[in-house]
Parts: sequence; C-alpha cells; structure tokens
Amino acid sequence: MRSRCRSIALAATVLAAAVTGCGSGEGGAGGRTVNWYSFDEPSGAYQDAIANCNRQADGRYEIELVPLPTDASPPRSTTRP
Repeated sequence: MRSRCRSIALAATVLAAAVTGCGSGEGGAGGRTVNWYSFDEPSGAYQDAIANCNRQADGRYEIELVPLPTDASPPRSTTRP
C-alpha cells in the first residue's frame, strides 16, 4: 500500500511539473525555445523538419537544433578530472 501511495505521489508530481512547463504563453515575453540535441544528420532532414515545425508554431515556440559531436571522446574527456 505504501509503495502504491508513493507511486501515485510521484506520478502526480511529474504530471504537475509537465503541465506547469506547458504554459499558454499569454502575457509572457514571447515564445519559448526548445533545444533539440541530436547527432549532426547530414541529409538536412532534421533542419527541414525543424523549419516546418517552427512555421506551424507561429511564434508560440521555436525549436533549435544543437548538433552533438560524432566522436564519443570529447564529452567523456570533459567530465574526467
């Protein structure tokens, strides 16, 4: 029973955080920027999809692609002492 209550409380907390993050944007200083971290896809399909989504969002939000390095070493080397 105790574990079920904890699960329900955790689900409610996650849901509340998600709903709060989805504000309507009314009365705010403008849209929000969503950073999409992905590998550098060479065909340009991600850039095309982002541009299409940004047009359809009509300023409510903007998606920005943040390309990740293709080499696994740089991120690992920055976290080690």
